[in-house]
Amino acid sequence: MTGLVLFAGVLLLVAVIWASARQSGERREASALLSRRLITLTPSLAELPVGQAAWLTRLITRTPLSFRRTLARADVVITTEMLLGGAAIVAALALVAALQWPGVTAPLAVIAVGLMLPLLHLQRLAARRMAAFVALLPHYLDSIRQLLAIGNSFQQALLRSTEDAGLPIQRYLQPAMRRIRNGAPLPEALDTVASRIDMAELYMMVATVRTNARFGGSVGPMLAGLGNLLRNRARVIRELSAASAETRMSAIILCALPPVAMILISLINYGYMKYLWETEAGRHLLMFGFGFQMLGVLTMRRLMRLDF
Repeated sequence: MTGLVLFAGVLLLVAVIWASARQSGERREASALLSRRLITLTPSLAELPVGQAAWLTRLITRTPLSFRRTLARADVVITTEMLLGGAAIVAALALVAALQWPGVTAPLAVIAVGLMLPLLHLQRLAARRMAAFVALLPHYLDSIRQLLAIGNSFQQALLRSTEDAGLPIQRYLQPAMRRIRNGAPLPEALDTVASRIDMAELYMMVATVRTNARFGGSVGPMLAGLGNLLRNRARVIRELSAASAETRMSAIILCALPPVAMILISLINYGYMKYLWETEAGRHLLMFGFGFQMLGVLTMRRLMRLDF
């Protein structure tokens, strides 16, 4: 009797161990499947472009939100070669300036310009690409609405319209389409892109998709209304830009006048201007003048900004 009880206890222990091992294996398989799905939904280190190191990715994530948003809008990937090459060029120019004009003023000015010019170029590129995206977005919504009218589901219409859209649309929406193909819900996939580039027009589209997903109904009229709203918004922005053209031209002339006058006076009478970079007091005046000029440019840029 004792042996039978012992045997039954051993069998029960083996059954418990086997069930525990099976459950643990199922958990590992589920975890591996989830990891594979997450890898397809989010970029991993293996998917980084050539030259994009992990340390550079971590460095970019610690930068201010405005800089990361500008990078996302410009669709620019900063690689290690790009960063080191730019730093080497700025360092070389600063060394030449230090040898040509002893002191700290000239190297600091070169470093300031070397940091400012890439940021200005990045902002200009982001604004140009965002403008191209906004210009094509109403046509993109019309394409989705037409595909819905001939019997496609909303997901099929969204995927097909993105494939047939121009580069400005595909540049920002392809990551969302990849997530949708891998099983992500439509509102969450589009909301990820909208949060990354922080764009009002895309938030409107996400709100439309989210409303349709929650309450149902025909999404075609909603897309048509959103397309008309975006067209009217673009029309008002063009009218505001035309109305403020004179002010913007005046600001450009005022900002360009000091450096142009300095160059012309240097060409006409070099001895009159050499005081600015051959003496310590002149270099200080030049540095203060450059600082106030940049402050004026930023102030005029802020005053000319139109938000609607």
